[in-house]
Amino acid sequence: LEPKRTSSSSEYTVVSGSEDTTIRVWKNRESRVLRGHTGAVHSIDVSRNKNFIASGSKDKTIIIWNFYTGQILNELRGHENAVFSVAISSQDEFLVSGSADKTIRVWRLDSGQQVRVLNGHINTVRSVAISDRHDYIVSGGNDNTVRVWSLNSGIQIRELNGHTDWVLSVAISEDYIFSGSKDTTVGVWSIDSGDQIIPLIGHNGPVFSVAFSTRLNSVVSGSADSTIKVWSLATGSEINAIQFNSRIHSIDLSGNDERYLASGDQNRSVRIREFQTNKEVEVLEGHEGHVWSVKFI
Repeated sequence: LEPKRTSSSSEYTVVSGSEDTTIRVWKNRESRVLRGHTGAVHSIDVSRNKNFIASGSKDKTIIIWNFYTGQILNELRGHENAVFSVAISSQDEFLVSGSADKTIRVWRLDSGQQVRVLNGHINTVRSVAISDRHDYIVSGGNDNTVRVWSLNSGIQIRELNGHTDWVLSVAISEDYIFSGSKDTTVGVWSIDSGDQIIPLIGHNGPVFSVAFSTRLNSVVSGSADSTIKVWSLATGSEINAIQFNSRIHSIDLSGNDERYLASGDQNRSVRIREFQTNKEVEVLEGHEGHVWSVKFI
């Protein structure tokens, strides 16, 4: 189905990273391709001012791109293994990365200077996120833990235990940390105390991606079981399940309006849906490998 184009509010821009080593910037159905990595692109993030794209790759590097021109502005080297996750702070000051070398690294976004290295995970760091309210870094990894760190000092504040397998994805709201795991559950934790509030149980495969819906006060999760589920944060119950025909690797909600839900999958596609109606708006095809990461501009 064609997206409605009668007003600017119905348009979207989404960025995707793929196993095929490329990044694509989609403006509705049209895409431009960013090439520079020599390994799979596992993670992407976009600066709040929308000027920069950051990408982390299996080739051990992070590339900073000019969003408008696609030009490579900086290439950050320091990780000794694949970079699985990147996140940009709310003021566009710092970039945080997590890697298979077991470290988290903090960089200055403008200069690319490495600020500090965070050690603590005893296995691959799969996902990182930044809390705007607390100046926290939250990370999840193959040691089955979620960890909370000070963005300013790099000191580990707490370790959250409860998952029985790899933590593949983390996300943050003002009050909670959300974690998706290979153990098929979604964890919900208090960001202030670290207490586990409730495990969300219902997926039949690893949970690769989690997001928080402010408008619905709900958790959204994408899984290798080919579903995206929406959960009530208040009750922990499943509100909705969307069935796909491929493993879901990444999900993202569009802006403050949360009108659209994007997903990246094993079938090399990016799918755009209207979040509250479940109506499929577009299937974006062009990547030649699994889509590992999607992010709305």
